[in-house]
Amino acid sequence: MDILAVFCALLLFFLPGKRELTGVSFQANWGENEIDIKINPHVILWVDLRRYFSRAPRGIAIGNVAVIDSRLREEDPELLWSFVVPHELNHLLQFEALGWLTFLGCQLPFLNLEGHVPLDKLRQIFQELPFHEARRALWQTRLNAMWLPPAGFPLVWCFLALRIQPEITHGSVHVYF
Repeated sequence: MDILAVFCALLLFFLPGKRELTGVSFQANWGENEIDIKINPHVILWVDLRRYFSRAPRGIAIGNVAVIDSRLREEDPELLWSFVVPHELNHLLQFEALGWLTFLGCQLPFLNLEGHVPLDKLRQIFQELPFHEARRALWQTRLNAMWLPPAGFPLVWCFLALRIQPEITHGSVHVYF
């Protein structure tokens, strides 16, 4: 468990707010004498982010925890469920695949980690559609533009890693963690 996993655990235990498990990534690799298991619970922590930021973001994702502004449930539920939650959960998948390199992602132009949309595409969306529909189209365009790891991509970072080393001697099996 690295320092970021410890930080994520501290967020979950000490930051006030409702916790919601939204999924789990699981990967197992086995060799001749060992099995490596990586487990990442995806957790949303609902927090009033105004308590911690003067200009509160809608959400922050780090490791396996997405901290999302709880006020959006009442203020803009459509934005919350159509964009913010999927966007932050995508960041959890990115972090699993890239680990600490995720923090350098903005410096790597071939990885569109935030789902930025070219200005001409943005203009086109808002010129062709009424505002409410354009808003939804922009959210979907940004989600589609986000880099996500392909299926089967190895997990670089995980919240919990286990190595099982079974030992077979004289007809009995001993398992070591």
